[in-house]
Amino acid sequence: MRILLAVAAVVVVLVAAGVGVFLFRGGAPWSSGPAAPGGGAGNAAASMANPTVSGTTPVGKNPQDVLLSPDGRTAYVMNTGSNSISVIDTGTMGITATVPVPNGPPQFASISPDGVRLYVSVYNPATNAANAVNAVDVIDTSSHAVTHTIPVGLHPYASAVSPDGNTILVPNHDSADISVIDWRTKSVVKRIPVKPNPHFVAFTADGSKAFVADHESNVVSVLDGHTFAVTAVIPVGRSPHSLAVSPDQTTVYVVDYDQNDVSVIDIASDRVTGTIPVGANPQSVVFAPDGRHAYVADNAANTVSVIDTGTRAVVSTVQVGRSPTTIAVAPDGRTAYVTNFDDNTLSVLRTA
Repeated sequence: MRILLAVAAVVVVLVAAGVGVFLFRGGAPWSSGPAAPGGGAGNAAASMANPTVSGTTPVGKNPQDVLLSPDGRTAYVMNTGSNSISVIDTGTMGITATVPVPNGPPQFASISPDGVRLYVSVYNPATNAANAVNAVDVIDTSSHAVTHTIPVGLHPYASAVSPDGNTILVPNHDSADISVIDWRTKSVVKRIPVKPNPHFVAFTADGSKAFVADHESNVVSVLDGHTFAVTAVIPVGRSPHSLAVSPDQTTVYVVDYDQNDVSVIDIASDRVTGTIPVGANPQSVVFAPDGRHAYVADNAANTVSVIDTGTRAVVSTVQVGRSPTTIAVAPDGRTAYVTNFDDNTLSVLRTA
């Protein structure tokens, strides 16, 4: 099985002054409104069952992760093969900056709710263990400078930021634990053991729970969103790689990399209520903001599977580049972005 050096996806929601701000893999905000039939924001565009590729943008070598700024105007692509981050204007799809990551290859990233900081998981095993890097680099999105480097556990993957922006949970693949970073102190305040080997974390919108995909153990760990104690361990399919919380906060979709399906978890009961077959080696999953569809990056099939969340069935398959790894969806639901690891490109999908 191919295991990519990566961290994965995140759903973050900031609720303040009556405005809901949803981040789908770091996605942009939209105003809160009446709930759509699929459980998403009322003024998000209606997602299509048959998205189309509208363009392709070259990025750095081996792009592993993509996320969006809260205003949706900027995409950040983690290039593991060139130790850099491509900064893309989503209006023109032009690269506006290439940010070096001197500590080592960037794996995955999350973003603060105000869009001011990127939290980049950096893993460089080095030939000499004493020189290995296992850290989160904090990058200022205005200056593109690394402002802090915070040591974490071994081989950090895809982090998640709490809804209030104060906490970053970092899954550490090789030490089988979660580093809890308190941004107010800029330090790790505790480490939570989980089942081997955690890949991806996602919070619920109210911050009451966090879900962790434990890749080698075929389970999802559920954490209390305040104490971060493990409250449940949910058996899923083989090799869960990443996961996403639905916009209506009722379900979690988990991509099972070596089982070629998606496990559907009911949040209220912490139980799997069904599975959905998808393409070969699914690696990433995100929801459309209106909640009607979910998109899955099928790493070995070079496709994106589109799931109707009402019927829990794949309704279309979109050909993208070679070895798609992650997906980000714009907050208005009109566009999705897919990293193609072997093509060094970003595919742009029209989704609404």
